Amino acid sequence: MGRTGAIENVDYGLQLGHSIQIADPTHPIAAELSGVVRIISVTQWVSWGKPAAGAIPIAVLTDDPSKVAIFAYPTGARTLSGPALAARVGLFASFVEFDAFTVEALDLFEAAVRWAWAN
Repeated sequence: MGRTGAIENVDYGLQLGHSIQIADPTHPIAAELSGVVRIISVTQWVSWGKPAAGAIPIAVLTDDPSKVAIFAYPTGARTLSGPALAARVGLFASFVEFDAFTVEALDLFEAAVRWAWAN
């Protein structure tokens, strides 16, 4: 779908962690959160990507803001493979079990689903 480039550990990847930094607290996907947010109860793999310029970065990894943990492409936004035909969201969840999510992570997940559905 062209959300990120294709090179693992350059354009996308996994990193051990448990928290993310909200980069755009005004975006609806941020679920009214700001600052550093713990998303997983224990350290696990968190996924990240480096989306195209058409994406809206919502949250980044706490130790590397170039690695985006939550990003959104509105319908029509430029992805790496052309315009997004529908809203798309990249989210930190990778191999994380939902029962390891914090309440804040569940809020972010719900906000992402609601935003994608509405856009």
